[in-house]
Amino acid sequence: MTGMNKRPIRPGKILIHVFLILGCVIALYPLFWMFFSSFKATPKVMSVPPKFFPEEPTFENYETIFKDNLGVFLWQQRLYRHPSYSNPRIYQCSFRVYICEVQI
Repeated sequence: MTGMNKRPIRPGKILIHVFLILGCVIALYPLFWMFFSSFKATPKVMSVPPKFFPEEPTFENYETIFKDNLGVFLWQQRLYRHPSYSNPRIYQCSFRVYICEVQI
């Protein structure tokens, strides 16, 4: 192992990795905020100053969803997520561009 060449660590690479990690933290922060907020009681979600972690975790929000209206909610969301209910022109144009690219 003495013959291995050790390359020096360049400051530019370190800076790039720091910015990439910072970007990931910034991008994932809202997802973690929503996840941890789902375990807070409803009034605590909008408290000032905001707290990231719930002081008293509760499953009240999940109980409400599963008891009352999960089936109705999922049925309604099916209509909005299905591609045929959204703007068909987007799919037509993207398909035409793909066909033109393949033929060239």
